[in-house]
Amino acid sequence: SSRFTAQLGGVSLMSLLIVQLDKLWLMRVVPLESFGYYGLAWMMASGLYFLVNAGFDATYPRFSELVAHGSAAELRETFVRSCEWLAALVVPVGAVLVTWSSTLVWLWTHNATVARAAGPIASLLAFGVTLHSFGSLPYALQLANKRAEWAFAAHWLALLLFLPTSAVLSSRFGGQGAAVAWVLLQIAWLTLWTAPTNGRLVP
Repeated sequence: SSRFTAQLGGVSLMSLLIVQLDKLWLMRVVPLESFGYYGLAWMMASGLYFLVNAGFDATYPRFSELVAHGSAAELRETFVRSCEWLAALVVPVGAVLVTWSSTLVWLWTHNATVARAAGPIASLLAFGVTLHSFGSLPYALQLANKRAEWAFAAHWLALLLFLPTSAVLSSRFGGQGAAVAWVLLQIAWLTLWTAPTNGRLVP
C-alpha cells in the first residue's frame, strides 16, 4: 500500500539522518584530526554490516513467503534459527573488534598514535553495531507482516532522542562521547522496540 511504502521511505530517511547527523555535529566541535579518528573507527565498525545485511537479504524473502502462506509454525522455527545463525556470525566478529580494536587499527594503519586515538572509539562503535544487528531480522519480520509503522515510530523517537544526546556527549567528550551515545541508542532500541515487537509478531 501507499502508506506502507511511505513508512518505509520514512524509515530509510531517518536511518540515514541518525547515522550521519551526529558526524556533522561532531565535525563542528572537535578538531579535524579527531574527527578523522572517529571516521576511521566508524569505517572499521561498520564492516559488521556486511554480515548483517547479508542475513537480512537472505531471510526477508523467506519470511514474506511464510507469512503469505500462513505457515506460523514454520515461520517461528525459521525466524529463531535465522537469529541464531546471524548471532553466530556477527557476535564473534563483533567481539574481536570490541576487544582488539586498537591492535587492528595499528595493523591497518601502522600508526600507534592513530591506534591509540581511534581504537577505543572503534570498540564502542563495534559494540553498538553488534547490538544493532540483533534488530535486523525482527525488522525483516515486521516488513514481511507489512507492519512498518512500528519501525517508523521507533526511528522517529530515536531521532528525537539520539541527536541531542549525541550532541551533548560529543561536545563534552569528543568522538568517544558520540560513540557512547550510539551504544545507548542501541540498548534503548533493543529494550523498547525489538523485544516488544518480537513478542507480538513471532507466533
